[in-house]
Amino acid sequence: MQNYNNTDKDLLDFEKAVNGNFDSFSYLAKKYGKYALNIINFRLKSEQLPIAGCFLKFQDRKVYYDIYGKYAKKQQSFNYQDFEKLISITY
Repeated sequence: MQNYNNTDKDLLDFEKAVNGNFDSFSYLAKKYGKYALNIINFRLKSEQLPIAGCFLKFQDRKVYYDIYGKYAKKQQSFNYQDFEKLISITY
């Protein structure tokens, strides 16, 4: 029963994040976005195209991430207020 409740909570948070709730995005990204094979697709207010990110980390009101499939020595980042919405999570 506990697994069902966790899945239910994740679905509720997913719905909120799709509608622009940063706290729900943060919760899901911390849970699913810290691995190389998981892809978090999201949109920022300043970007026209969605971003496919992985290795998401949160620090000092900023989100750090790698572009999925591209190796970079320095992670990309954005301020939490620039988040527009979650699009999908693939894992």
